[in-house]
Amino acid sequence: MYEAMRDLYHLDPHGGPSPRAMFDRFVAWGPYRRPLVEPVP
Repeated sequence: MYEAMRDLYHLDPHGGPSPRAMFDRFVAWGPYRRPLVEPVP
């Protein structure tokens, strides 16, 4: 994600997607995973 953001900025510094859009594209689409072991209260 960081490499893509850097490359996009160099290619088009004024018209690239927002950091939030980049996060959604690279990270937020993945499924949420619960921990293998539940924490003890």
